[in-house]
Amino acid sequence: HVDMKTFMEHVLTPAATVIWRVNGSIIDATGEHDLSPKTDADWERIVSGAATLAEATNALMIPERVRDKDWIKQAEPLAAAAAKAYRGAENHDLKAVSEVSNQLDGICAACHRHYGLE
Repeated sequence: HVDMKTFMEHVLTPAATVIWRVNGSIIDATGEHDLSPKTDADWERIVSGAATLAEATNALMIPERVRDKDWIKQAEPLAAAAAKAYRGAENHDLKAVSEVSNQLDGICAACHRHYGLE
C-alpha cells in the first residue's frame, strides 16, 4: 500500500473535498455561484466522492495502517460521517450531505491534531 501522506493527498482528501464543496460557492467575474448539486451528474459526482470516502475510511483501518490503540477511535467518526454522506447522496438529500460537510473539518482536525499531521 502507499504511505499515509500519499494516501491522504490522493485518496482521502479529494474524496472529502467533494463532500466539503456541497456547502460552497465561488465568486468570479460573473457573480457568485452556488456549488450545491443541481443535476443528476452533480449528484453522481457526490455519490462517487462519498463512496470513495467510505472505502478510504475502511482502508485507514487495515492492520498495516493502524498506528496505535487510538487510531480506530479516530477513524470511526469519519466512517460514520462517510456512510451518512453516501446514503444522503444516494437519496439526493442535500441536508444530510451538508451536515457531513459541516462535520468533516472537526473530524479531520481532531485526528490531525492527535497525530501531529497539521
